[in-house]
Amino acid sequence: MSRRFSLVAALAGLFALPGAGLAQDLASICSELEHADVGEWAEYETTTPQGSGTLRMALLPEGAAPDEGQWFEISGEMNGQASVVQVLADEWPYTPDNVSAVVVKMGSRPAMRLPEQMLGQMRNQMRTPAGELARVCADSELLGTESVEVPAGTFDAHRIRPPSESAEEESGELWLSTEVPFGIVKSEGSA
Repeated sequence: MSRRFSLVAALAGLFALPGAGLAQDLASICSELEHADVGEWAEYETTTPQGSGTLRMALLPEGAAPDEGQWFEISGEMNGQASVVQVLADEWPYTPDNVSAVVVKMGSRPAMRLPEQMLGQMRNQMRTPAGELARVCADSELLGTESVEVPAGTFDAHRIRPPSESAEEESGELWLSTEVPFGIVKSEGSA
């Protein structure tokens, strides 16, 4: 999947669409995008102005420590630099309030569990991938449904255009499907 934005940072009224049916369809799609079962994952090829690499999201059967709850992991490699972030929460999808642990591993450095004090300070700034995607989806224009071929296969996907962050910035597009974990099939531009 080629895109020019950070998925974590990206994860934006419906445009006046003809007929209430389309708006209802988009609302249904958006509400189902957070679905993923333990053990499921999605991997994306990324291209940004800073370079290219891979990004993988997964719901883990177990995490870096034997804590109670659900571990969510975002890992990837950009320009040869690997990183892993694991988030422990009461359940998926999580909100910043129910995050109880974060483990970070950057490059060849050892993994580090963030101290509780640091985690407490970060909670207000945390973004949840499912929450961000649902918000972006709900505020988008539904462009239609089309068949999209990606390395993982061919999917019937809903094509949306999120609103631009500013008048100078051109919005990208997302192809979403409830058939894939975490909902994203493909994205292009600065969505």
